[in-house]
Amino acid sequence: MKVLFLFGPNLGALGRRDPSLYGSESLEEIMRSVEERGAGLGHEVVWRQSDHEGDLVGWLLGAGPE
Repeated sequence: MKVLFLFGPNLGALGRRDPSLYGSESLEEIMRSVEERGAGLGHEVVWRQSDHEGDLVGWLLGAGPE
């Protein structure tokens, strides 16, 4: 099964933006862990991040029923 994670505005700043509130791990580090866990369960994990809503909508519509 393919699993798509979409992340919107400001999530690309995780690890840098107020670490005392949001934590010190970057989005890349978090998703690396998620990808490893998903692979262990037989899933393909795909993720995208953008600060632009149009990108998110385009990715969602392009994902299809996969």
